[in-house]
Amino acid sequence: MMSEHSLHIIQASTKQTYQACLGIRMQVFVKEQQVPLELEVDTFEQEATHFLGQLDGRAVATGRYRVYGANLKFERIATLPAYRGKGIGKKLMHHMQACAQKNHPTLLPMMYAQADAITFYQQLGWICEGPEFLEANIKHKKMIFHHQDHQ
Repeated sequence: MMSEHSLHIIQASTKQTYQACLGIRMQVFVKEQQVPLELEVDTFEQEATHFLGQLDGRAVATGRYRVYGANLKFERIATLPAYRGKGIGKKLMHHMQACAQKNHPTLLPMMYAQADAITFYQQLGWICEGPEFLEANIKHKKMIFHHQDHQ
């Protein structure tokens, strides 16, 4: 089990930390889930705000969000397989949600969540909206989050 002090969530604002985020995404989405590389690395890399979870200095989790119309779209959220089930993803999401509330209070957080992760996001207060659909050959559902309901 991890200690509270060993996990650090930071904004990945340097080339080195961004590359660490990409490394996690390559392992989880491209290798593990077979998402084509050209779909994983997209035209929104520079405009998105990237986050990196580091456990004892090792890059273990990542996520990003970006302005998407009247929404703030959460995407590319991933934890390396060996570190799942330890509360890292939950801490990453809480950090991202807090940053979203602070920096983009008028935008409604939303995401297209993979079907296998919907229960995880529901436990954090996210709500499903609309039908299931396929993206990169993986089932997804749109989810939204209301800040004021979960402070």
